[in-house]
Amino acid sequence: MRFVKLVIVLLGITSCSVPELIQGTKNTTLNLSRRGLQEIPEEVFLRTDLKILRLYGNHIDSIPDRIGELGSLEKLYLSKNDLVYISDSIRKLKNLKILFLSYNNLESLPNGIGELENLEQLLVNNNKLLTFQSKLTMLDKLAVLDLRFNRLDSLPQRIGNMKNLESLTISRNNIREIPEEIGELTALRTLDLSYAGSTNDLPESICKLRNLETLIIDRGTLIPNCLLIMQTWRLQITLR
Repeated sequence: MRFVKLVIVLLGITSCSVPELIQGTKNTTLNLSRRGLQEIPEEVFLRTDLKILRLYGNHIDSIPDRIGELGSLEKLYLSKNDLVYISDSIRKLKNLKILFLSYNNLESLPNGIGELENLEQLLVNNNKLLTFQSKLTMLDKLAVLDLRFNRLDSLPQRIGNMKNLESLTISRNNIREIPEEIGELTALRTLDLSYAGSTNDLPESICKLRNLETLIIDRGTLIPNCLLIMQTWRLQITLR
């Protein structure tokens, strides 16, 4: 009986400690991961000094307009939630460099993400995205983009605008064709196209990717001869 009472008391302390944790520290990092949250506590939006916010592994299904009040944020971790909606006011997070949205239920992203001018890493793998929104191609500083395990059927021609992209993962989608413009991603080092869709050949323009070090493709993919030449001195091609 004493053990049961102790457990109840400890659970009560943990539950009540969330607002205290938010308000009671001057640290600019706030970790609210794995706390069973169904929404972002209102107290979080009072912490306009926050630079890192971790909300991993909760049950949050939406990101409200007030997210735009956290203008100092540089890193936002929202993976492993139940997200179906993100307010377009996320566009106000102009200092954001890292945004993790993996393992949620998102069918689309707000256009405002395309205005996060300092974003360097965007992980949206394991969602239900239906389209690669062209607004994402406005992210000039983006270096890492992970879109695997979604429902994408195409890539926009404007993808060539993402000149600083170093890693692109679009495996496990429904892509019908790889656009020629992929050859304009001159900073690309890693490209994962394995099980990306029904496409079974790569455009010749992919040979322009002189910095490409890792290419992951299906066994049945047709490879341009120029890639085979590149493979002899720099490029590693992995067949899945």
